[in-house]
Amino acid sequence: MTLIAITKCYTTVSNEALQVLSGCAPLDLKIELEIEFAKQIKIIKKEEIYEGFQNFDCEELMKPWDTISIGWIYFESSGADHEIYTDGSKISNQAGASYVHYYSGTETDSCLIRLGNQNTVFMAEVMAISRAIDYCIDKNIRNSKVITDSRSTLMAIESNEEKRRIIIEIKKKLKLTKIQLQWVRAHNGTVGNEGADALAKLAASKEQIDTEFGPSKAQVSVMKGPFIEEFYQCVTYAFYTAQWQEQLYTTLTLIFMFLLPLLVLITTYTATFVTIASK
Repeated sequence: MTLIAITKCYTTVSNEALQVLSGCAPLDLKIELEIEFAKQIKIIKKEEIYEGFQNFDCEELMKPWDTISIGWIYFESSGADHEIYTDGSKISNQAGASYVHYYSGTETDSCLIRLGNQNTVFMAEVMAISRAIDYCIDKNIRNSKVITDSRSTLMAIESNEEKRRIIIEIKKKLKLTKIQLQWVRAHNGTVGNEGADALAKLAASKEQIDTEFGPSKAQVSVMKGPFIEEFYQCVTYAFYTAQWQEQLYTTLTLIFMFLLPLLVLITTYTATFVTIASK
């Protein structure tokens, strides 16, 4: 009944025809798809390497009393402290991350990281913060501020429910240092934030990839669905070489699979009603 409501067809139309018209896979194939998707998600949560790349969504099992929550504050104004601004960007399907170090309002150092084309802006933001923290530890800059405009990343670091290993590692490093996380509003004229944004876009334009993550859970769910190989709709897969052949196939399919059966149904029902009315 749901497919009939979607397609506005008659109740006499077969399930197979309704599935083609609505674009919905058969229920048994949909179940197979969900099972396969669940298996892939289970692998992603456990494996450090997925499809040959570092796994961003690899989870770390932690006891409830070992969970870490790192808070953050709003950025107000630049001061005389060490300030490391971070940012992530994705332009023309290329992702990049960056951080820039300011001390007493003067830029002292910066870093550009080119990520893989399949990586997301969130991955770039997390990578930028992770590298900035590593930079502070390596340079022994303990009393510093890591400033980002990515509120989603800060909320992930603050959350007690977060299980991704890369974010857990960030929490552990922050717990051992006096590095403070701050959130700055994007594109509000803050010099450090604008500089990090420009560097992130520059990093995205680099040819050489520095770090690449495998597909995330969300990306896998898109790549694996909504259909699987055993289910085919009325497509030609480039069987015809000329455009007119494709158009002719589409037109004839529409006529013989939809319009002609519809005409037959209308004629039949009309004839039935006329017969009943005449008697």
